[in-house]
Amino acid sequence: MGPESYGLFAGLAGLAAALGALTGLGFGLLMLQATSRNSAAFSANWTKTLLATGSSGFVLASVYVAIAAAATGYPIDSVYLLYIALPEIVCLPITIIASYAFQAHERMGWAGAMYALGPAGNLSALAILVLVVGGVSLETYLAWHFWSSIVMASFALAAVTIVLRPIHSRPQASMSEGREALGYAVMRAVDNGLGSIDKTLVLRIAGTEIAGHYTAAYRLASLIALPVVSLAIAMTPRLFRMASDSEATITMVRKVMRWGLLLGIVTIPITLASSAALPVLFGMEFRPAASFVRILGPFPALLGLCALGCSALIALGWRSTRILVQAGGMVLMVVSMTQLVPVYEGRGASYALVLTYVVLASALWWAVFLRISASRN
Repeated sequence: MGPESYGLFAGLAGLAAALGALTGLGFGLLMLQATSRNSAAFSANWTKTLLATGSSGFVLASVYVAIAAAATGYPIDSVYLLYIALPEIVCLPITIIASYAFQAHERMGWAGAMYALGPAGNLSALAILVLVVGGVSLETYLAWHFWSSIVMASFALAAVTIVLRPIHSRPQASMSEGREALGYAVMRAVDNGLGSIDKTLVLRIAGTEIAGHYTAAYRLASLIALPVVSLAIAMTPRLFRMASDSEATITMVRKVMRWGLLLGIVTIPITLASSAALPVLFGMEFRPAASFVRILGPFPALLGLCALGCSALIALGWRSTRILVQAGGMVLMVVSMTQLVPVYEGRGASYALVLTYVVLASALWWAVFLRISASRN
């Protein structure tokens, strides 16, 4: 589609992903926590999570269609907005709660596969579109994107049903569960906002072409961060189970941090070297994005350390601290983007992203060790 259409799509999808973090109202993470501690709690929590995801997802999708044009500054037909809203706000969260279900049972192969379903569906839709239609535009792709997301969400639900065999029951949630789930919803909203709203900001401030180059660079750097992020995903259910043993939790957190630092250091030269490959992967129109990747050299390491720090804070019982730190990071990102992007365009966005995650990683791990010190005392 080229940088301009890709930038428009990324900015619109980023806003949808930010709203999609609220889908499920936090019951997915509540299910992960409860099931990790007691596998017998899975079926009842799965039913509640499904109901919360479906009902809240359609409401949030309607909100997105109503506000997307005004938020991004780019009017687009409501049908196409719906083609973005339902995959990002309804279908993608379904694959995520399916991953939580497998994580809770320590079926990490299945859990990782659920996260891969969305990208696999998008690539399949694009490949079929190219073979059937030939030319690709944003408008023609979005319908295929929509239907592939529905197929992949259906596959995720089928996988949980067949492999984990939940027994569906009448959903009931207490007030305390509702409050705890809401806390998780706020946490996910801040977390997802950090990972998605930057594309919408760049689109609004710098336009479609710069947004396209910046998003291409971001995607490549995020891919390199996957080993460290996967470590954070794998450790979360174990840390939930260790919650009653503070010394074991502290030992695990320290061990994971050492591995996170080691993996993070390895990603820096890989990111810098991969900048030359970006035009090959995305097309020669994206050559300017290679310079953004070089600025983002430390980003995969920082992203991984942030993911590990966030998981550690949950396990140590400081969820509110995690939310406050990440909310501060989001404010810093918005301020730095609005100051740097008008002057330096895509390079300014890359500098703002690295600055945000340097501060965020430092603050998260400072909070982790503060919590460890308090626990020891």
